[in-house]
Amino acid sequence: FDIDVRSVGLSQPAGSPVQLDPFSYRDEWGVTWRKSTPTMPHINVIGPLEEIDDPTPDDLDTIPWPDPSDPARVQDLRARILERRRDADYGIVLGIGNASFALAQRARGFGPFLEDMLLYPDFAMALLERINDVVCGFASAALDVVGDDVDIVTFGDDMGTQLSTYMAPALYRSMVKPHHRRLVESIRSRTDATVIMHSDGAIYDLLADYIECGIQGINPVQVSAHGMDPARLKRDFGRDLVFWGGIDTQQVLPFGSAADVADEVRARVDDLG
Repeated sequence: FDIDVRSVGLSQPAGSPVQLDPFSYRDEWGVTWRKSTPTMPHINVIGPLEEIDDPTPDDLDTIPWPDPSDPARVQDLRARILERRRDADYGIVLGIGNASFALAQRARGFGPFLEDMLLYPDFAMALLERINDVVCGFASAALDVVGDDVDIVTFGDDMGTQLSTYMAPALYRSMVKPHHRRLVESIRSRTDATVIMHSDGAIYDLLADYIECGIQGINPVQVSAHGMDPARLKRDFGRDLVFWGGIDTQQVLPFGSAADVADEVRARVDDLG
C-alpha cells in the first residue's frame, strides 16, 4: 500500500508456542488459543489463572513466566531492521506486544480480571506488576540492541469499549497507570524513538493520563467511539499527542464507497493533520 513504515518485533523463544492440536496452541504466558475452523483466526480461550477461586498473590508462583532475557528474542532483530533500511527509507517501528492490563486479562479472563480489581485488589496489583516486570524486560532487551535503530516503539493495551473506558478513570489511575508509566520510562531511557500506544475505543478520559505517562501518540484513534470526535481530540490534545489512524474501520472502510473513503481521509487530514 506504499506506506511509510515497516514493523519489526521480537522473536519467539525456542519451544514456543506449543501446538496442542490442529486448531489450538498454548503461548509462553500459558494462555490457550483456539480457532473454530481452519480459516478463522485464533482466539484466546482460557488463561493459566482463570479457574482459581479467591486468588492471592501467592498464586502467581504456581505458574511459569516468560524469560525476557532469552537471547533468542533479539538474536536477529538488528539484522531484520537493517534489511528494511536497505530496502528504502522507511520509518522503523518496533512492536513489543501487549502491556500489563491486556495480558492480565488473558491470564485471568477478561471479565474476571475486571472483577479482581475490585474484589481482590492485592492479587490484581501483584499480577499487573509481575507481568510488567516481564514486559519491561522485553523492551529493555530489545532496545539495548536496537535503541538507536528504530523510529517508533509501540505497545498495546486496549482500555475502552465503544461507549466508555473499561473502568472508572480513578481506578485506572490507581491500578493501571503506574504500570504504563513504568513501561514508558523503561522505553524512553533506552531510545529517542517516539512512543505510541495502541488503545481502542472511547479513551478520551484517559488521554491526559497517557500524556503524563510519557506516551507521545495513540493508535488507532477510533473516531466512531463515544467522545472520540477527531476535531475535539486535536483541539484538546494535539500539542502533546500524535494521532496515528483515525479512519473509521467499523463503517466507512468495510461498507463505504471509494468516494466515502476518500472523503474520510480528507476529513482526517483536516482534523488531525
